[in-house]
Amino acid sequence: MLSRAAVAIPAQLYIAHNLAALPAAYAAAKKRRCSFGFDAEDFHTEELTDSQRDKGDQRAREIIENNLLPRCSYRTAASPLIAEIYHRKYGVTMQPILNVFPLCQAPQHEPDTALPMPRSMYWFSQTVGSGRGVEEVLQAMGSMINPPFLYIRGNVSPSYKAQIFEVSERLGIAAKVQVLPPAAPDQMARLSAGYSLGLAVEPGSSPNNKIALSNKIFTYLLAGIPVLLSRTPAQEALAEDLGDAGILIDLADPKQLGATLSDFLADEPRQHRARAAAWRIAHERYNWDIEKHKFLALVERTLLSYGT
Repeated sequence: MLSRAAVAIPAQLYIAHNLAALPAAYAAAKKRRCSFGFDAEDFHTEELTDSQRDKGDQRAREIIENNLLPRCSYRTAASPLIAEIYHRKYGVTMQPILNVFPLCQAPQHEPDTALPMPRSMYWFSQTVGSGRGVEEVLQAMGSMINPPFLYIRGNVSPSYKAQIFEVSERLGIAAKVQVLPPAAPDQMARLSAGYSLGLAVEPGSSPNNKIALSNKIFTYLLAGIPVLLSRTPAQEALAEDLGDAGILIDLADPKQLGATLSDFLADEPRQHRARAAAWRIAHERYNWDIEKHKFLALVERTLLSYGT
């Protein structure tokens, strides 16, 4: 069905943004005698488990990637490590194009010199659920003498919301945890600006999760707030570039995480440096106004190579 829909639309370039769309983009390009590209948001064969149940799906994904990736006119990846792993597995070159956001979504002005009070942390997702690092942050808060507030934004099932507050109550931090309603994606940076820290606490629970870069990171930077980064290979590599704007932590050690949070939130000069660094690096590098030029150059070269 997707292939038929793609073939019905005339174009000079078809772009697949997920693996299911790649055969459709190929079919349309073949029919129209033009080119097609692929944007790897994840390392798709490693999103699955090693269980017998997922074996067939994993094999199907490998067949699609092995057959179609070499035929793409260009390939992009959402992180440098995703590009590297695809190259190792299939021998194809991918251009990293980060999932950053336009400057028009940033707050109109650099954050005030006054630090947010009370101290607070912010985490958001379209769907809020277990296995995303929130539980580990709650445990860390429970180990702190004066934990910050934690604000969680997104669609939360009643059962998981009850679980969050059950754990918070047991840890004595229920008054410090609040769940906020979902909001429009283009408002996320502005909504993040009033917090002390943004959380990018990927658990590294799968090979794909270890090499992906959370788009939350770039939302927080655009908002001008520092980022708490779990120590996955992809985020650890990025942290080197973020400098004062990034704080690396080990999710597996809640007490140490709590100590890291306490130290940071008690050090006002460090917080000022971190906020200034986040604002600066987002405006100088990590935004779509800059990153889009890499993508547009790929598209332009592809179209020119086909005489369009």
